[in-house]
Amino acid sequence: MPQQLPDENAPREDSGGDSRPVAAATADLLRQSIVDSLPFSVIATDTEGNIVAANPAADRLLGFAHEELLGRSVLILHDTRELERRARGLSRMIGITIPPNFQVIVASGSQGAADEREWVYVRKDGGRLPVNLAITSLRDTTGRVSGFLNVAYDITMRKRAEAFIRHTAHHDALTGLPNRSLLLDRLHVGLSQSRRHGSRLAVLMLDLDRFKAVNDALGHQIGDRLLLAVGQRLRRCVRAEDTVARLGGDEFVLLLAQAPSGGELTPLLHKIVDTIGAPIVLDGHELLITPSIGCSLFPLDGDDAVTLLKNADTAMYHAKAGGRGHFRWFESSMHQRSEDNLALGAALRRAIESSELSIHYQPEVSLRNGRVIGMEALVRWHSLGQGSVPPNRFVPIAEETGLIQQLGEWVLRTACHDCMAIGRSLDRNLTLAVNVSPRQFRRKDWLPIVESALESSGLAAEQLEIEITEDMLVQNPEESARILRVLCEMGVGVVVDDFGTGYSSLSSLVRYPIDKIKIDRSFIGDLATGAPSTATVDAIIAMAHSLDIRVIAEGVETEQQMRHLRNRGCDQAQGYHYGPPVPLAEFQALYRTLEPRPG
Repeated sequence: MPQQLPDENAPREDSGGDSRPVAAATADLLRQSIVDSLPFSVIATDTEGNIVAANPAADRLLGFAHEELLGRSVLILHDTRELERRARGLSRMIGITIPPNFQVIVASGSQGAADEREWVYVRKDGGRLPVNLAITSLRDTTGRVSGFLNVAYDITMRKRAEAFIRHTAHHDALTGLPNRSLLLDRLHVGLSQSRRHGSRLAVLMLDLDRFKAVNDALGHQIGDRLLLAVGQRLRRCVRAEDTVARLGGDEFVLLLAQAPSGGELTPLLHKIVDTIGAPIVLDGHELLITPSIGCSLFPLDGDDAVTLLKNADTAMYHAKAGGRGHFRWFESSMHQRSEDNLALGAALRRAIESSELSIHYQPEVSLRNGRVIGMEALVRWHSLGQGSVPPNRFVPIAEETGLIQQLGEWVLRTACHDCMAIGRSLDRNLTLAVNVSPRQFRRKDWLPIVESALESSGLAAEQLEIEITEDMLVQNPEESARILRVLCEMGVGVVVDDFGTGYSSLSSLVRYPIDKIKIDRSFIGDLATGAPSTATVDAIIAMAHSLDIRVIAEGVETEQQMRHLRNRGCDQAQGYHYGPPVPLAEFQALYRTLEPRPG
């Protein structure tokens, strides 16, 4: 039976026939019964800290047999390091050096009021147990402190809940990486340390090229797993003391403390690009993801967190504009370029209204007989103020500003009229390929615009080919399929441009009414040299034909490339081997030079 807790008010002498001893004994039993039934650990000690009594809940909580506790110092239940830490804190508070012993535990309780705080109990097996511990003094009839009462209960679940709340407030729910709040906190701390030690600090802003296409094509579950894999790869690229944070979506930030100079970080940036760019296989899908990275360096590119993040973001934007898998360090001139982009957008708007734009046409040639069978319309801009502006400069601006809708409609209508004109001049019908942007493709009035352009020009629907990219197919596949079916019913052909650079496969194109795919020029340069891209081109041609889809190769520049494609059964080709894009007035002359001579 557990030893009874001492009763300081119990009678000390025999009172004869007095009933008061019986009543006192009954009260003692009742009090002991209550203590024994409590779910809290109750431990009584003498003034030296030796355990004189404990209830069953204490035995269960601490894993000791009852007899193993009695007579031992209560210090066995406490971590020595915690006692030392508390002693130092108490010493600072009262201005007197307190030894790390039992006095640390009972110092407040000896003043009469209960001292309640969180402690860590040490179980018999060595396990640490967080508890809420209340200590109060026990006094005899004279008011003298005769011992202490320690009442504790397990707060493990509460501590876990608090830790979870703290973690979710500062970490991304998906990847477990620090979120924006924790990143900013660490960035402020890092800046303070860098200022104090005169060291550098690097901020790398990273996002994934064409992540949205993967997410839309394969679903959010695959997209989430992809982000998780990227986060894990990024952690492996940097040191333990560096921070990898996720800001949201596919945007990550790396914070590198005590960073070397920008040039010395170049190998790390290449490592990040290569690591993220390695294939990731999820549910049988091999995904090739590339990052665009913008970098800023303290103190060169900013003296505060907001400026460093802003400049890294600006550098990332310019890295993305340079193509996939690139990184750029921030340059002050980038802000000027951003202002230039605004000015260019305004100039483009005026150019559309003042007829500064023109359309050039590049021939598409049959590899079966060498005849010109079509032409692709390509917009050009010769600015009165800026001279010739390349398409890769102004088309992205048109996309960002929404001018692409007005520009695209003008190109479509003008090209349809030009194709009719060149057909009458050559006395034969050519197909016309016109590119459409994602923003045009999603417009509710785009299909009526196509119908209107055909009707007003007189061009047969069968002569028009609309070129779309793989990304446009995987973004909202159901709606894309519906739009393409309407085009098919109209008689308009559908061509998938830049095939091989996205995430769709030939087998996935079966669900869409696709007439032709255009192999991206990046695969054509190494043809017939034994490069891996040669096998890719050969496989694309064979598989497309098995699905009754025609193939055209762009970027054909040499006779050798042309012969390889022809020998593999490729249907059509275009490129500088046949001629560059030229104005309509010159297209007829180019056509005549390309036409095979009789005999």
